[in-house]
Parts: sequence; C-alpha cells; structure tokens
Amino acid sequence: MSSTATELKQEEGAEDGPLTDGFHLVIDALKLNDINTIYNVPGIPITDLGRFMQAEGMRVLSFRHEQHAGYAAAIAGRAPERTALLFDFDGTLAPIVEDPAAALPVDGAVDLLVRLAGRYHRVAVVSGRPRSFLAPLIPDAVDLSALY
Repeated sequence: MSSTATELKQEEGAEDGPLTDGFHLVIDALKLNDINTIYNVPGIPITDLGRFMQAEGMRVLSFRHEQHAGYAAAIAGRAPERTALLFDFDGTLAPIVEDPAAALPVDGAVDLLVRLAGRYHRVAVVSGRPRSFLAPLIPDAVDLSALY
C-alpha cells in the first residue's frame, strides 16, 4: 500500500492494516505515471480530489471550462504524454437536471473525450455516481472512476 493510503480505523476483530479511499487510489495512480500537475474543472467530487492532490504535494490548476484547462496545459508546455485531464459528469459533461436518472452528456462531449483520450496520457471521468449509470455513457477510451 502506498504512503498516501489513508489510515482508517477498522471494525473490532477485523484484520489491522492500512486502507485507502477512491481519491487516494486516483492520486497514487497519477503519481505512478509521473503526473504531478493537474489542470481541472472543479465540481463535486473533483474539488475534493483537488484538495487531496494538493495535500499530497501535487500542483492543481482549476478552470471553469474544460477547453480553458486544455489551453493552459498546452501553453504551459506540458507534454501531452504526461498530461491527465479529469472531468466530473454532473454540471461539467452533463447539465444538472431535476431527475438525475435523466442526465445525459451534452452534444459533442463524448466525441471530445474520445479525441482528448487519443492525444493525452490519461482522460478520465471522476464521479460520485454509480459505475452502472456512467459506463454506458462513457466510451472505453476514457477512464472511469465512479463511486461504486
């Protein structure tokens, strides 16, 4: 288990040892791929992920629009093969809607994710939604980190 694993108190009688959460699994994976700067678009849970990344010594630059984050990464001279782009689903790729089950990505969002995945080292959707909801909407070329 990596040094970023969060120590959590386990139930009485359970095997003692370090546990981690999904945020730190993402952070560990990025670090293993030598990614230490993130250009992101804040939103729940991305904002929380960004805070954890900063606490682990990673550089997090936040923007209100995905295109601006991509431009900033390009301007900064970051090599695409070392760049990760992480997107939230609700409010970023899909509008906030009254019925959460009716949420769909905006026109062109999925095609853009696929194009970005072909150019950058890692493109992922990080969401608090269930994987079973997101998997049919997000193509295999894009990594998916869902709550469950």
